[in-house]
Amino acid sequence: MIRKTYAVPAALTIDWDFQKQVSNFWDLIEPNFEEEWRVQANGDLILNVDDAMLERILSDNAARAWYDHGSFGGGRTVDGKRFYLRRPESLKGEYIIKGVYDANQRLINGPREYFFVQGA
Repeated sequence: MIRKTYAVPAALTIDWDFQKQVSNFWDLIEPNFEEEWRVQANGDLILNVDDAMLERILSDNAARAWYDHGSFGGGRTVDGKRFYLRRPESLKGEYIIKGVYDANQRLINGPREYFFVQGA
C-alpha cells in the first residue's frame, strides 16, 4: 500500500513512481530519527532532509536504500569516509506530518496527513 503524500510542487503528486519512492522513504524516516523531528507551534512534525540527513538515512538503512531507491554507497573520500555514489536527490526537502499534535502540543489520536516540500 502506498502512503498518500501531498507534494509541492504539485506536479510531483501525479507521478506514481515518485509517490512510491516517497512512500518507501516515509518507512525509513517516520519511526526513526526522533531527535531530528521538530514540533512546530501548530502541532506539525517536520523533518528537514538535506545532504547530511539524506546520507545518514541511507547509511542507517543501506539494504532498503539500495532496494527502494537504487542508492549505492561505494564512494570513499581521501580521508577514508564513505559516501553514496547514487542518491535519491529528489527526496531532499521537508517532510511534514499533520495530525500528530494539536496547537496545544497534545497528542491526537486520529488520521494523519503527510506532506513533502521538495528542496526546502
